[in-house]
Amino acid sequence: MRALKPQRKTKKERRRQKRYRIISLLLFIVIIAFLLWFLNQKSLQISRIVIHGNRTVSRDKIQHVIDSYLYKKILWVIPQNNIFILSSRNLEHIVENTFPEIYDARVSLKNKTSLIVSVEERKPYSLWCKNNTHSSPFDEECYFTDQRGFIYMKAPYFSDGVFEKIYTDATLLKIGEQVMDENDFKDFFNFTHFLSEQHKISIARIVMTQDRDVLLYIKNIGHISFKKDTYPFLIYHYGTPYSLLMRNIDLLMSHKLFKNDLAQKKDRLKFIDLRIHDQLRYKFYLDNEWNRLQEDLHKQQEQEYEHRE
Repeated sequence: MRALKPQRKTKKERRRQKRYRIISLLLFIVIIAFLLWFLNQKSLQISRIVIHGNRTVSRDKIQHVIDSYLYKKILWVIPQNNIFILSSRNLEHIVENTFPEIYDARVSLKNKTSLIVSVEERKPYSLWCKNNTHSSPFDEECYFTDQRGFIYMKAPYFSDGVFEKIYTDATLLKIGEQVMDENDFKDFFNFTHFLSEQHKISIARIVMTQDRDVLLYIKNIGHISFKKDTYPFLIYHYGTPYSLLMRNIDLLMSHKLFKNDLAQKKDRLKFIDLRIHDQLRYKFYLDNEWNRLQEDLHKQQEQEYEHRE
């Protein structure tokens, strides 16, 4: 058997191949040059930016972020403000991530070169506060959450009743995070609204402990009002199905014994405990407990008055 050597190309073939490569390279350069010229045409670049929907975030701040994005160049030569290069989704993400106050941003083009930016800002829904001891209520550290449970801004001091205040472990409160899952957040406030609407139970404040117990301090039950220093509390364990909690509250509020105790002892209710699923537990202060508590509160008020003097 003989091995055949590959046939060498002729000079004419080599010249033709070299010419083909040169022509291909020149054609590639021409195409690239044409694309760069085309993409840099003023008629294809964003010429106008319209921003609407903002309320607390200034238009100038949003405009600055958008300009910073649009006037960067890809590979130093391709403008990002070209209508064919512009990535609406990237720009939306940048606006949302730059401003925690903005929940949603929508970017679209109008008349080819007008950029329309529609923003939806977060709405303050509740106040979540660090459950620390303070010498003054004005020292509270609280944060706004929107209607989905997202912490987006530190809040100034608000007196009770303006927003629902929830006091919780300090490590849970960070701007840019959610206090709880969106569905849990919705169910939680559906439960507090159920208490208010169905049973006229008005909540003064809410505390979530490290042991995952939730305490709802009660300001009113119907026409019965409780004093701030002796608010009774309703307690349950976080994670208990709200349907079960609602059923147990319905049973308790319609129970003859509880209704009689509430009518007779009124503002002496101490707590309602819903942590045991198959039991409805509650307690009123006994006479001696109530009298001792009132005396202690009176002494405390006198001491505070003397301290101010």
